[in-house]
Amino acid sequence: MPQIDFPSLALTPPILNHLLGSYSPPPHQTHSPDFQFQHKINTVLSEIERLKERHRGRHAELDREVTKMTRADKKQYVKQLADQAEEVAAKNDLKTL
Repeated sequence: MPQIDFPSLALTPPILNHLLGSYSPPPHQTHSPDFQFQHKINTVLSEIERLKERHRGRHAELDREVTKMTRADKKQYVKQLADQAEEVAAKNDLKTL
């Protein structure tokens, strides 16, 4: 099974610089610098929440897939053990079991 690597959602300086640096308010809005900074922070936080939600959904999907595969493997293992037991019982050689 291929290993899935989820990107970290940590607020490292390159991520913050990218998210904060790429935002500029529309030219018709003239707000105080504090308001603009708070607006940038809110924008970044909403972007992070969207990313977290997307990754949460992907993780849930992978978790269901892994659970399904685990059940199938367990079923196959139990069937293999039962087949072995039947073969040994047919030979009447219970010592090898």
